Amino acid sequence: MLSLILTLATLSMPQDGITYQEFEEEVMDYSITLSRSIEQSNAMHHASRAAKTDFLPTVSNEASYMFNLSGADINLGNGDVALKRHAYTLSTNIIQPVLTGGRISNNYKAALLKAQIADEHVQQTLDDIILQAQSVYWGAAAKKAVYTTMCQYVGMIEQFTDSLQERFVAGDVDRTDLLQMQTRLAEAQLQRSSALLAYRNATQAMNSLMGRQPDSPTAPSDSLTDPPPMPFAVDLETALNQRPDYAIDSLQVEHQKRLMNLAVAQHKPTLSVGLLQQIATPIINIDGKPKLTPVFFAKMSMPLIHWGKRTKTLASQRALLNEATLAQSDRYDQVNLELATSLTAVQESRKQIDYATENCRLAQDNLDTISFGYTEGRLTILDVLAAQLTWLQANTNLIQSHHNYRMALANYRHATGSD
Repeated sequence: MLSLILTLATLSMPQDGITYQEFEEEVMDYSITLSRSIEQSNAMHHASRAAKTDFLPTVSNEASYMFNLSGADINLGNGDVALKRHAYTLSTNIIQPVLTGGRISNNYKAALLKAQIADEHVQQTLDDIILQAQSVYWGAAAKKAVYTTMCQYVGMIEQFTDSLQERFVAGDVDRTDLLQMQTRLAEAQLQRSSALLAYRNATQAMNSLMGRQPDSPTAPSDSLTDPPPMPFAVDLETALNQRPDYAIDSLQVEHQKRLMNLAVAQHKPTLSVGLLQQIATPIINIDGKPKLTPVFFAKMSMPLIHWGKRTKTLASQRALLNEATLAQSDRYDQVNLELATSLTAVQESRKQIDYATENCRLAQDNLDTISFGYTEGRLTILDVLAAQLTWLQANTNLIQSHHNYRMALANYRHATGSD
């Protein structure tokens, strides 16, 4: 009977098994969040390349046309000259910045830092998605194990109930014993149904992360109860170098410094030189031929009165720089704490597996002994019911301890920034 129940339970569960590695790859391929982060990074890199072009000269063309409505003549002292009805002008303007007070260089360096920040955001998104994938996958594996355990539990109670039914018919046990066991069976069947619902919801969450239809057949195939080895301890300095969020905070400080320098540069003099090449047929054109006019020029601009804007802007940027520096310090403390707590969780959860395994062994021995004692008439049905609950709790605790260890490993990896 028990083997039949387990077979039926297996058939009622999703059958298309998938390893964690396969699951993670599908999640990465589908992740819209990751794709958005990558596109944001691409945008920042394009922006930095655009900022670099500010070092180069600008070249522009301009064309104009004028129509003389009067058509009158003009006396230039040596006779009248007829004004042209139509006048055309075509010019090419080349301007090269020479001195910008640091505007261009600081803007370019700020754009480069924004691109680096975007790259770190991609890595942070990747780490977060992996943590989410591990949580969903091992959560589904745990719920699968709980459902399998509940099927074993129901099968065990059904066997005991069938045995009691035979003994009741033979007049060896009271009806109250049979009723209590039948009540326990109904309760166990309800718990099994709830476990199956939880497992199906977990596989639907797996499908959602992979971009599949929620009810597509899938199931975690990796064993939850085959714990990986303990990881090597990672020191704080290594974790800081590997954590993308700490790198982002560090880059934000540098970026804010560039913005502060840029604010200073806005109030410094600028110098640019240029060449204007113009060909025109002006309205006053004695010989009637187009005129070619090359002009070299230099332009200097110096802010004089800004009504305190420079001081206020610098004060604002300095406050933002202080805030970015404090955020970096806060992140340092956060990483230090997460590193310690996650390592402790790994160590303790691994120990709990050993405790829970031994507890399962004892619970099984206890159930066997009490069941035998009941058949011998030395113990009551209440002792059997209590032993059954102890068995269920011990096996559920073992599954939970394995799940806790898997998640502790995932959180430790996330805390250390490890690949």
